[in-house]
Amino acid sequence: MPPKFSLQSILDYHHSRVEILEVELGTMLHNRHDIMDLLMDLMTEQERLIGNLKELQSGELDLNSIGLIRSNIHHLQGNIEKQQKTLKALEQAIEKKQLEIVQARQDEAIFDKLKEKEFIRFQNKMNEQEKILMDDIYTSKARKKAKEEMENKS
Repeated sequence: MPPKFSLQSILDYHHSRVEILEVELGTMLHNRHDIMDLLMDLMTEQERLIGNLKELQSGELDLNSIGLIRSNIHHLQGNIEKQQKTLKALEQAIEKKQLEIVQARQDEAIFDKLKEKEFIRFQNKMNEQEKILMDDIYTSKARKKAKEEMENKS
């Protein structure tokens, strides 16, 4: 049975850290998707209002309705810009999180490599001990056989 890796707790920490960062990234990607959906809805609504405004501006003019639609378009434009800024900030945060994950995976890989090297050292040590034991067994058998041959000659 191989010995317990002396740095296992640190390896476990790095593994957990990678998992936590991946969950955080997943949440951020989900939020990005929601913001993009909201932006699409806002832009669709803005296009619809612009179409309504064009219809109101041809034919008999209803200044109250035209003013209300323009106000709504302006309000939607403000919301669109706000969501675009939020999306841009989120994109930057996602990039940063992705870099954190890369670094965390590299850190985890270092400890995985150390664990692997420690296991190889353990295997080599066990193989050496086995060779020594086998040599001792063969030497013992040879001595016993030589002793028996000496006793048979006498």
